[in-house]
Amino acid sequence: MSLSLAFDPKPLAAVVGVSVLVGYGMREWGGREGRHYAVAVAGAVLICGLDYVYELPLYAYLAAIVLAPLLYHRGVRSRLKSALAALGPIELNDLGIRLVAIDHDPEKYLGIWRAEPVEREPDPNNQSIMARPKAVDEVGAGSRPESLMVSLEFEGEMDDDYDIILTGEGAKPFSGELMLFHRESIGGFTSVHEHHTEVDAVSGTEEWMRVRSDPPGYAFRLLDARALEILHELFVLQSEDRQMYTVVEGDKIRVVATRTFEKEDLQKFLTWGALWIQKVRENDGQ
Repeated sequence: MSLSLAFDPKPLAAVVGVSVLVGYGMREWGGREGRHYAVAVAGAVLICGLDYVYELPLYAYLAAIVLAPLLYHRGVRSRLKSALAALGPIELNDLGIRLVAIDHDPEKYLGIWRAEPVEREPDPNNQSIMARPKAVDEVGAGSRPESLMVSLEFEGEMDDDYDIILTGEGAKPFSGELMLFHRESIGGFTSVHEHHTEVDAVSGTEEWMRVRSDPPGYAFRLLDARALEILHELFVLQSEDRQMYTVVEGDKIRVVATRTFEKEDLQKFLTWGALWIQKVRENDGQ
C-alpha cells in the first residue's frame, strides 16, 4: 500500500479534540440548558468532523449517534461505581440503624442497601416503663427504620442525559402523591405532576422549594419541621451543574440527581436521601 493511501490519524485526533473541547465548554459555560445538550452537541461535532475529513457512509453516522452518549455515560457510571466501592456503611445514627450493601444485579443497580440495627448503650436517664400498644406496633411495623431498604440506579445511557436515582419503598401504597424540586430547575422533569396542585403555604418551606401535591393536604402531612430540615441538607447538592428533585408516588419515594457525585457528595446524597425516604415512610404510616 502506498503512503498516499495510508491512514492519517492527525485529522482524527483534531476532530476528537475539537468535539471534546466543545462538550467541555458547554459543560463549563453553557448554563443549565447548555449542559443538558453537551454530550449530544459534542457527538454531532464529532460526526460532522469525521464526515468532512473521511467522507463516512451512513452507517457510520448511525453508529456514532448511538455510541457517543453510550460511551460517555458508561464512563460516568464506571466512575460512580468506583466511588461507591470506596464507601463504607451509611450511618443513620439518629434512627439507630446503618445501611449496609447487599448483593444485587450489577446491570440494573449501582447498589442496594438494607438497614442493620446499631447497638447502643442504654440511656439510664431516658428509660420508660410504658410499652407501646400492640396495635401501634402492627400498624407501624412496615415503616420502621429497621425495615428500610434503598437502591441506587443509573438511567439514560442511550439518551442525551442521564439520571442517578435513589429509591425506597413503603410497606403499602402511599396515601397521596408529592413532588418537590428547585424553583430554578429546567427540563422535562419539571412537568412531572404538573396536573397536581402547587402548594406554597406549608410552614417552614424555603423560597427555592416548589411543591406539588395530590391531595394538597398531603404536603402538609409530609413536610413537617424535620422533613424540611432533611430536604434542606439534601438539596445543598443542587447546583448550576446538577439538578435534583424528589417524587412520592405509588409505593415508592425517589430522589433524582441529573449529575454524578464525587465520593464526599455521594455519601451526603445517600445519607440525606435515605433519611428523607425514611421520613416519608414514617409520616405516611402514622
